[in-house]
Amino acid sequence: MKKLLAAGAIAALALVTVGASAASAAPPPAPLGGTQPIPGSPAQVCAYLTGTPLVHDYVVNTYPGLIDSFSGCVRTFAHGTPIVADEVNEPDGFGGNAYAQCAFLETQGVTYPFVFAEEPGAPFPLFVGANRAECSRILFALHATGESLGGPPG
Repeated sequence: MKKLLAAGAIAALALVTVGASAASAAPPPAPLGGTQPIPGSPAQVCAYLTGTPLVHDYVVNTYPGLIDSFSGCVRTFAHGTPIVADEVNEPDGFGGNAYAQCAFLETQGVTYPFVFAEEPGAPFPLFVGANRAECSRILFALHATGESLGGPPG
């Protein structure tokens, strides 16, 4: 009977471990120049930030220890969107508090869901934000994309 209980406990532990690793696996990153909007959830944004090599190199160097892995990225965004480190206080820049930038965009008529589309053929992912938190994550990701490709969009 003890062997049966031990075997059952090992099987249950294996199921929990497999379930936990599957739950923390990153979805495929949003494609650059995609045509299907991808939600601005932490998992989707982090899959993009950590699964797109040029962008990942940029965020690892600019935000050391925060977005070095998929799970680290999700943990970081669970606490809020990091301050965009570049172009802070530049009048035409994208830097600073992305959450506050989304609040400003709302005063300019942005409503949710909102598709963050660039001009056709632009090398940016196509994200859709359902609320201000998703908006801030998307702005962060778009800024990182612009910086990693040689400058912000616009």
